[in-house]
Amino acid sequence: MSSFKTMLQVVVMTGVIVSASRLTATPPPLPEGYLSSFASFRKSAVSWEKSLKAAHQHAKQTNKPILILFEASWCRYCKKLDTQTISHPKMASYINKTFIPVRLDLDRDKQIAKILGVKKIPCTIILTPEGDMLSKQVGFEKPVTYYDKIAKARELQDKVHQVKYSRFSR
Repeated sequence: MSSFKTMLQVVVMTGVIVSASRLTATPPPLPEGYLSSFASFRKSAVSWEKSLKAAHQHAKQTNKPILILFEASWCRYCKKLDTQTISHPKMASYINKTFIPVRLDLDRDKQIAKILGVKKIPCTIILTPEGDMLSKQVGFEKPVTYYDKIAKARELQDKVHQVKYSRFSR
């Protein structure tokens, strides 16, 4: 693991350090009717940060996890994930309220992709504000499945935060 951490120091300019965690949390149940209507999809209403560095700074200020979406202009399933899942108004709203989202282009951000182990796209990675990996999912997912996975990551981040700060309250 130390060689992995050494390799990650290349990302010092972004301020993100990543370590793998096992995702074991159960997501909260979907509110009734939350994602029941998939009839109309709009252009993504997600408020994407301009860079990973900006997302990291914002995450540290708000204590929200960072949702990184790796994609590329030539990727058919990336477009499908955007139009059929992320662009759903309720999904976009949930992402905006719960995460600090940032889109990265696999072709432009090769070094970050390599460090985070991104080999296939679309790839969603969720990091704590400190840069610890909470979740990594590859490929297209329907809205309910995507929601379940990112909700588990958010719940795990909340548990990590509780454990981390409960040590200092004693």
